[in-house]
Amino acid sequence: MAAKNQNFLDALALAFERGELPLSKNDERYAMLEAQVLPRSDIEWQNMFECEQGFRPLSVELTKKNYQTTHQVDLSSSSPNGVVVLPSRSRVLNEINITRGWNGLREGGFLVFAADNKAGVKSLRKWVSSKAEISGDFSKHHAVVFWVLKKGENWPPHIEQTETGKYQIGPGMFSADGPDAGSVLLASYFDQRIRGKVADFGAGWGYLAGELLEKSDRIDSIDLHEANWSALEAAKQNVKSDIATFHWTDIVTEAPRGPFDWIVMNPPFHTNRAAEPEIGSKFIEAAAKALPQGGRLLMVANRNLPYERTLSGVFRKVAQLADSGGFKVIEAMR
Repeated sequence: MAAKNQNFLDALALAFERGELPLSKNDERYAMLEAQVLPRSDIEWQNMFECEQGFRPLSVELTKKNYQTTHQVDLSSSSPNGVVVLPSRSRVLNEINITRGWNGLREGGFLVFAADNKAGVKSLRKWVSSKAEISGDFSKHHAVVFWVLKKGENWPPHIEQTETGKYQIGPGMFSADGPDAGSVLLASYFDQRIRGKVADFGAGWGYLAGELLEKSDRIDSIDLHEANWSALEAAKQNVKSDIATFHWTDIVTEAPRGPFDWIVMNPPFHTNRAAEPEIGSKFIEAAAKALPQGGRLLMVANRNLPYERTLSGVFRKVAQLADSGGFKVIEAMR
């Protein structure tokens, strides 16, 4: 599930290939945060970077390409001579990763950020330049690569996790300011009917699972499946129950087999800025495969997302329970 049309990857590779940025020496590895597979090149990228990627599909892709990959690089112990930060969809998370990169670098090491022109790179560059002198930049393919050299003291760290009511939520997670309206609407339909073995597909930081456990005491087990590693770690703090288990899963390619009696979900419909409703359709198909005959799916989606055809193709009965505030709640039975 590599992101589409991300020109900054080509620009970054070209900056290394043309000698704008130094290649690693003596088997030393640089760190790459929000890492992705780089374009084909004579450079052996796999031997050059230790990669951090918490989004399961991209992590799997990196591993398949033989990159050394983990969900969190310990920069304090490795003290690399170079850190490359690739963009997330969250400005705050970008600032956190840039700060982590700076603070983890050896003196004289270089910190690189690359992003497409339309991804807010200019404002982020301005933010970095307020803290350190920009040492160089490179523009190509409608993208910008810029870098700074580590000189002087560390920067004050960002707070990486916040409390929103009773929940622990971090930047870069879906609905980082608190439960979204669609999930709140879906949770209003939770009751004692939901019982037995239950799963939450795309569980995020655990809102739906937590609400479900409060509203039904007939649940024997609940499996939380989430592709964002940081969100799943937050869910472990927000859903403290002996019957809850947590799985770092890409539902699209690693769908759990079940069987479950019920599945609840607020499926994602994008990996970047453009809507990709086919992701939600894959979630629906995965749910149908994990439910036995008579098993039920309870889901919420934006009103304009065309999931009805997919639902009717894999479920015997489909009923819309609500249409409110731009969202629809749907129950389907196998």
